[in-house]
Amino acid sequence: MDSGAQTTDSKGTNTLTNNGVAEDTSDFKQGDASGIFVAADSDNFSITDANLDAGFPLKNGDANKKISVCNWVKFTDITITGWDGMWSKAGTGKESLELGIIDVAGTKRVQGFLGFNNGVSTEAFTDTETAIVAGRWYHIGFTYQDSDKSWRIRIWDDTASSVTDKTGNTTNNINVEDAPFQINGNPDGHYLDMRVDELVVFKDILGTGEIDQIREGTFGAVTTTTTSSSSTSTTTSTSSTTSSSSSTTSTSSTSSSTSTSTSTSSTTSSTSSTASTSSTSSSTSTSTSTSSTTSSSSTTTAPPPVEGEIHHNFKTGQTLYLCRFQTNGEVFLTDGSADEEWGNDGRDADDYDVSMTEIQKGSGESRHYVGPFDLSGNIEAGKIYHFAVYHQKGGNPADTDKPLGQGVIEWGVDGEITLVDITVDISVVSDDLRRVKNVYGQDTLTSEGVFPEVNIL
Repeated sequence: MDSGAQTTDSKGTNTLTNNGVAEDTSDFKQGDASGIFVAADSDNFSITDANLDAGFPLKNGDANKKISVCNWVKFTDITITGWDGMWSKAGTGKESLELGIIDVAGTKRVQGFLGFNNGVSTEAFTDTETAIVAGRWYHIGFTYQDSDKSWRIRIWDDTASSVTDKTGNTTNNINVEDAPFQINGNPDGHYLDMRVDELVVFKDILGTGEIDQIREGTFGAVTTTTTSSSSTSTTTSTSSTTSSSSSTTSTSSTSSSTSTSTSTSSTTSSTSSTASTSSTSSSTSTSTSTSSTTSSSSTTTAPPPVEGEIHHNFKTGQTLYLCRFQTNGEVFLTDGSADEEWGNDGRDADDYDVSMTEIQKGSGESRHYVGPFDLSGNIEAGKIYHFAVYHQKGGNPADTDKPLGQGVIEWGVDGEITLVDITVDISVVSDDLRRVKNVYGQDTLTSEGVFPEVNIL
């Protein structure tokens, strides 16, 4: 989440009501703050069903009945004896779906409830793989698809650096009606003491790889490239895909933002509140774009060239920069004249940064940032390089700036990108968090061949 914007929908019209939730700017996983939820004070975020944008999963009348929810959570106190909820789409006699924590013979487990029988009955499903303890961050990915009544609970323990994955099927089909969406507890109570960060809601089913990419901050990291020749025009523009827009609640921390395609993607529609509206979305962070020259005999109409090979979609009005790395983890100086261990001779991010420029892309608003990979021609052609995009929070780049995305490219002859859709999982041997680790360059298309619709909370 971003400090001061806990309930604001950055892309749709959904605005959550803040019922007592404060922010913690010292303990968070993404952005620069997390939400502080206190059970004794009944702290929660909520929005009525009527105020949800059309297309929000499990909104009254939803025939799709697919939902994926991911979030970071740290339980500050879980001395509970029954069940309490992390989030819910439920109300008294209007049960639809809830996920929370239950005490099972002294062990805390993640457990959900599915509403059926017109919302007056519930069916429980439980993760039996991970014992939840207080004081550590977990990333919890949940999916449910009503067509086959399948569910998944995927839990990453950030302290143990381990993941568990539990799947199953409910007996009943889900009930959908006009219950509110709420983060922490439900309208009947059942609140938890916890920190919550980066809660995202999708109206599609995420795979395990996509859930992991959301946790790692690499979701939507697609390296797309072009080749050029002297006689043929070939172009690309940051792996653009058309998808129908969906709407959800969005807050910077635990509420949602409607983004109609893979993670943190920009849209060209003026609003995301209509599920049937068609919008163009570009995959973010780690995509590249090069427009080559057009030969005299070519009939291809190329889009206007964009200065820079590294592209990232992010909220408008921010300062972004990129850093470039060798595969051994060494980082290039800003002018590209040399590479070295990060921090050599007291140098920091301000010595390695390459500025990115926010540009208008398509007919929508901005939120598209572009930066050059090589400023001096010193980057060697034909080699694989890594890069990472950072969000500058102060007056100058600093080592404390948060990475937004990362990727891999092969720098080709004459500076053109020549490798398409690299699929890599490279771990650079270094404990320095500034190194590029676990780089993913694969396409994040769903099994249906379209980008999943995402709502970032």
